[in-house]
Amino acid sequence: MKKSLIALAALATAGFASAQSSVTVFGVVDTAFQRVSRDAVGSDVTTNRLAAGASKTSRLGFRGVEDLGNGLKANFWLEAGISSDDGAGGSTRIATNNQATPAAVGGAGQGLTFNRRATVGLSGGFGEIRIGRDSVVGLLTQESFDPFEANGVGSQRQVVYANVAAVSTSISSVRASNLIGYFSPNIAGFTADFGYALNENASNAGVTKDNGRLITARLNYTLGAFNAKVGGTQIDYNTGDYQEFTVGASYDFGIVKPALAFHSNKIKGVNKTDVIIASLTAPVGPGLIRAAYTRADQKQGGNNDGNIFAIGYIYNLSKRTQLYTTYAVSDNKNGSTLYQVGGSPGAAAANGRTNGLDIGVTHAF
Repeated sequence: MKKSLIALAALATAGFASAQSSVTVFGVVDTAFQRVSRDAVGSDVTTNRLAAGASKTSRLGFRGVEDLGNGLKANFWLEAGISSDDGAGGSTRIATNNQATPAAVGGAGQGLTFNRRATVGLSGGFGEIRIGRDSVVGLLTQESFDPFEANGVGSQRQVVYANVAAVSTSISSVRASNLIGYFSPNIAGFTADFGYALNENASNAGVTKDNGRLITARLNYTLGAFNAKVGGTQIDYNTGDYQEFTVGASYDFGIVKPALAFHSNKIKGVNKTDVIIASLTAPVGPGLIRAAYTRADQKQGGNNDGNIFAIGYIYNLSKRTQLYTTYAVSDNKNGSTLYQVGGSPGAAAANGRTNGLDIGVTHAF
């Protein structure tokens, strides 16, 4: 009898523990047929290929939460990018504030790494604090106005950051390592997010000691169908600090959700570009139409102007599986060659036009 009571107590304790914590395996597999053509130097060039993550980034992740009681919870999140067309893992070294660039270390096609997110944190009535490698909330402000989620031939990122990429491959504000982040609770429709990334340089590193230090912030306001955001990021570099800023708003009318935003990015004293982003989504049948027009106007460091227009449709086969197609066209102005869609099948001609088509499938689990 005593052994039975002990066994029952052990089972009850185990049940209580399992109810207080959970771990979830999740992911996305997204692969598309992609066709890209452009006006190139000498002759036009067309490339056909399979592309990973043309609608949503392919990934594999693990996340968990433990209830600590009194409203306090502990959590972790590990998320790895996957190149679903060839099975390779995404590079840890890309898109970060204070690690070597892809050309120097790592690069694409390596083993599975948690390049997208690797955080541990605490949450409660005060909001959430998390530390590790995470997305930069300033950039997420800009991407929230991109219905193509920065993926495929329709990605606004191909225009928004073209001039920055032409100047420096080491500056990127997509994700940061060694990041301390705070996410506030909702207060009367307002939420605020902040992040500070340590650069981990020695104090005697001279003019480069501040290189890679990142500060980012975002303020969000929602009232019914109306949403407004403002956010920005600064990354310190001795050759010129990088700064970006985005402000915009959207309104969901039910039959259509338009959005309008202004974005500006610059390397201080070197390069500056202003960008106008206009986008919309509209539910049609069992899916969603999405469209966006993005125009870049370089104000400093050159006159590389250009734009991209993209339109696409997502067809929901189920809650987890989608078919999609996207068509995009970009134009270069004032002799620019920088604005291209979907990769680089050839050197672009001055004032050249590029166009791309994605046809793919997404499955989330």
